[in-house]
This record gives sequence, structure tokens and C-alpha cells, in this order.
Amino acid sequence: MDSKEQKDKFKDLFLIQGKTTDGEGAWGIRARDENVEIAEIRGVKEGQYIGSSELVQLHPTVFPGLFGVEVLFDGRKSLNKKEKDEDGSEERKNGNSGRREGPPRISTDAYREGWERIFGGGKSSDDNLLN
Repeated sequence: MDSKEQKDKFKDLFLIQGKTTDGEGAWGIRARDENVEIAEIRGVKEGQYIGSSELVQLHPTVFPGLFGVEVLFDGRKSLNKKEKDEDGSEERKNGNSGRREGPPRISTDAYREGWERIFGGGKSSDDNLLN
């Protein structure tokens, strides 16, 4: 496959520039929809919240470090996103007005550890102590 065929095949490209500061991923330049932006990629972990990020699959090209990007899930286009009405007010899509807004409430191990440290797991050995 020559570069012309790959250009037609991939409208979204990622050029790796280096590792992230924590070494867990890579950063680079992403070209898509006539836009060029700095992007970061990381491996997916089961159960990890994606949020408004994208889940992508990279496809190698004939050029080293250049990959075609296939978007598997776009968190930016979530069904629960707010849409503006004509009068400027915001309304939830699909009538999900009973759901709360914002990120999901996820308890991490660090949160649970802090909770136990602050509130404890049970009664203290000295019931006469305050708090």
C-alpha cells in the first residue's frame, strides 16, 4: 500500500513524538478533520473510567511512528450531553432529566483508605474518648 492509498484510508493520523512524563503512555501530534492538535495515548485498563476521552485503535502505516487512528468510542459525543435550545436554555437529550449531572461517583482505593483513616472501621478501644 503506497502513501496515497494510506492517506485515503486514514483521515485521522497520529504521529508519536515521545513518552509521557509518567512513562505510562505516549504523546504526539494528531491530525484530523483539518485540525492539528497535541494528543496523548494510554493503554486501556478494564473498569477504568474513560470520561470525555476517546477509545481508539492505532493502525501502523508505512512511515515509522505514524499511525492511522480508528475511533472505537467517542466520549465527547455521549448521549447524555446537554444540548442548547433555540432560546439558549439547556435541556438534557433523550429526556434524562432525573439523572444527576457531572462525573460518575467512583470510589477509588485511595478514597476508601482515606475514609477508613478518618472515620475508622469500628469502635475505638477507649469508649470515653470524644470523636
